Amino acid sequence: MSNSLSAGWRYRGLSRLLSPILIVHAIWKSAKTNNARFLRERLGFAPKMNTPVSWWHAASVGEIQTIWPLLQAHITSVQGQKIDGSSNKVWLITTNTTTGYEVLQQRLKKSQLTHCVQHAYFPIDTPGISGRFFRRINPAHLVNAETEIWPNLFTTLINQSVPITIVNARVTAKTLGTIDSAHPLAKTLRPAYQNALSNVTVLSRNNDEAKGYLQLGAADRHVHVVGDLKFADNRPLTCTPPLMANAITQPYVVAASTHPSEENVLCKQWLQQASSGLLVIAPRHVERGPALYAELKQQYGDLLAPLRSQGGEPNKTHRLYLADTLGELHDWYSGAAAAFVGGSLIKRGGHNVLEPFFHSVPVVTGPHTDNFIDAVNWLKEKEAIYQAADATDAVAALIQLSQSVTSTPAQLQNDLLANYLEHLPIVQ
Repeated sequence: MSNSLSAGWRYRGLSRLLSPILIVHAIWKSAKTNNARFLRERLGFAPKMNTPVSWWHAASVGEIQTIWPLLQAHITSVQGQKIDGSSNKVWLITTNTTTGYEVLQQRLKKSQLTHCVQHAYFPIDTPGISGRFFRRINPAHLVNAETEIWPNLFTTLINQSVPITIVNARVTAKTLGTIDSAHPLAKTLRPAYQNALSNVTVLSRNNDEAKGYLQLGAADRHVHVVGDLKFADNRPLTCTPPLMANAITQPYVVAASTHPSEENVLCKQWLQQASSGLLVIAPRHVERGPALYAELKQQYGDLLAPLRSQGGEPNKTHRLYLADTLGELHDWYSGAAAAFVGGSLIKRGGHNVLEPFFHSVPVVTGPHTDNFIDAVNWLKEKEAIYQAADATDAVAALIQLSQSVTSTPAQLQNDLLANYLEHLPIVQ
């Protein structure tokens, strides 16, 4: 194809040079998780698709949560309001990580979409692996929610006239700095990005991100400022408390996505300030559960309920409960009287404060919220969040807000999703 694009010989060479490292990592990850499918699909051996698929890529847990409401809206727009198994249309969701896949499975189990949504792991970005993956899945288009740009894959799709749409588009300062003329990698990445983005539709979160994509090489006519998908309600279709109705016999508040050094100080303050009620700790990394439980058990003894991942359930005498299970955070929010969002008492930048908000739960966060500053400011405008100075202040706010009534949040996602759907290709 004489007019075909390429990622550039420098980038192709660099990707081939790095591929052994990426393949070794995939082998290690596959062995560690006992997941042969991870290695097979990272090498491009995806399941063969008989009909063109709507391909959506979400790097990991955060992107799955971000695109979920848009994915549901897209499937509904294609299949109509009645979603059933009568259609043969397929949506293929790829992730880079096994945890992303696990969260996707949790979402699908609580939806009506299992008949039309399949999963594969995203291929390593070399020309050969990307081409193999493309030939096997037969994509009608790609909807990409990842920050990273994959020049080999993108140019493969462009050369085959497969539309690419980047949703909730954002670009990091590191990426922009790398293509600067003074950077050693500039001669490699700049032409690769320019070719990869030359015919890509970019649906950006805001004007600054749009300017960043223009700087990377996206065409002005293809860049649209649509809005931030994190302001869409990304709850599963159904949310029910994760325990039987009689399992929790007292009101509870939840401290979600917490990190080391946050849990202990929150537990201490809860026991000092709250005369009753249960504090549920849902750590950001659930694999910390057993070690964290041992630490809290030594400190607080019988006030701590048995561990959730081991089937433990709290009773009236328990004041603390460690919920170390994946995929239940929305369920915990759905029954909570108030919620603290972690990663914000330390310089971690905080986590998603919108998730509890969409459950009509009063929200408390700490002082460090750089990762979600737009969302925090938006909630402050609506007087829907309290930003505490420290753990003492946060627990006091949880106690006070747990006794208040929060109005149902505005359904802003309807207009937002409609703006996105206007620019997304439809599966024929």
